[in-house]
Amino acid sequence: MLLNNKALSPLVASLLLILVSAVAGILLHFWHKTQQSIELEKVGGAVQELSGEIGRGELIIDGISTEDGENYYVVLSNLGEKKLTNIKVYVNDHLSAQADFMMPKSTLKLKIEGLDSNSVEIEKSYKVVVITSEGVKSTRIFTTKVKNYAYLSNWYREDLKFRIPIKVKLPEGKKPKIAIIKLVLPEDIDKTSLILVDEDKVTYGFDVVWQGSNATIVFDPSPIQEDERIFYLYYSLNTNKDISHENITYKFKVLSVYPCGCLLDDIVNSLNLQNEFDVTCISVNDFNDGNYDLSKYDVVFLDGADCWGGKSLDVEERIALKQFVAEGGGLVFTHDTIGYRDEWWEELEEVAGIVYDDSVGIACWDTRNWEKVRDDTITIYPYKLPSTLSTQPTHITRQRVTTAVVYYIHPTNNICFYLAANEFINGRAAFIQWGHSAYWCNCAFRSGVPPDDEKKAIMNTIFWAARKYDYEILKTQDILPIFE
Repeated sequence: MLLNNKALSPLVASLLLILVSAVAGILLHFWHKTQQSIELEKVGGAVQELSGEIGRGELIIDGISTEDGENYYVVLSNLGEKKLTNIKVYVNDHLSAQADFMMPKSTLKLKIEGLDSNSVEIEKSYKVVVITSEGVKSTRIFTTKVKNYAYLSNWYREDLKFRIPIKVKLPEGKKPKIAIIKLVLPEDIDKTSLILVDEDKVTYGFDVVWQGSNATIVFDPSPIQEDERIFYLYYSLNTNKDISHENITYKFKVLSVYPCGCLLDDIVNSLNLQNEFDVTCISVNDFNDGNYDLSKYDVVFLDGADCWGGKSLDVEERIALKQFVAEGGGLVFTHDTIGYRDEWWEELEEVAGIVYDDSVGIACWDTRNWEKVRDDTITIYPYKLPSTLSTQPTHITRQRVTTAVVYYIHPTNNICFYLAANEFINGRAAFIQWGHSAYWCNCAFRSGVPPDDEKKAIMNTIFWAARKYDYEILKTQDILPIFE
């Protein structure tokens, strides 16, 4: 029996060794899993735009922020009762920030070296690890994804002088959580000035990553209910350049449809803009006969006269002009066109962003000075228009602004406007109140060509409607949805 027991001892020992190893492996697995769970709890699971689940402990990484649109900062909080020393911050395993000490119950903000607007990438993860001499360690992962934003109604700021229309297309049957817009913007853009507004004047929060003047804008499109929606990106420039018409290198082709006489040609000649604007004049009678090819022109200008000279555009021509704008053309209305009479040119009210409203009546009679209420390309290029614009006497005729943006109004009666513009994803339309004093209603000559400031306002309006300009070379594209 002893010999047999002794013979079995190695076998038993081996079995016991295997059993102990298995138990140790299971215990090690659970210990590792427990440690991993603790670490994941500190790091956080689903994280969003530079913010994740805040880890537990006395040293908290509150977040990564940017205040100037260029540099990024990490914000730390010492919740403990002890002073922490020799603080080092690692971003993706690179030493990126450090501090000598941090007092108890305090917050510290450190600039992250090597992480700026030119290096941050959309959808990239950034692992931040903070360690101290006391052995305190905190870890958190951030990703550049869209976050939850507040949708604001108060979006307008006077300092935002420019805007870009952007058509947002959402694919059918899918609702993206993130939308990306890529734009090429002016080199001297104020990168902190951007505001994204939809056609209902709802402001969307967003994040932007810069590569020089190329902007990648990320936002949450969940409020969009339609398949298509138009957004406007408003912004300012860092410089107040005195832009002159000498910068224009493109010769604009303008068709002037006149009820009484072609005054636009005289305006262009008096400002010495013959090299920049090529004007073709056509009477409204010839225009109504279909003697035109709109594809040859950048802008159609409805030349001025009181009562529009007692003339009108035929329905076919009004529809043709509406299609012209839809295909990318520019259209400039003048005094007594939109709103002159009930059902007068109603096909073009949506284009103008102005409708007939009998309750307005004939208002602000004989107004000669108008106050500027906002700046945009239309008020500064190619001429910088003054804050108070002097014009020939004019007034409002049953016109109410709906979707157009107003730039000049009566000094004391803001229902009366002088200049308003309506922008679409393709074409543009504008309304300028000039024309009342050019010709009488029966086309008898009245005052003709306006004063210099009003001439410049007319040319700025035509230039803006043409939407071809060298100073702002803007490139837009439909959003690129990212699905999760």
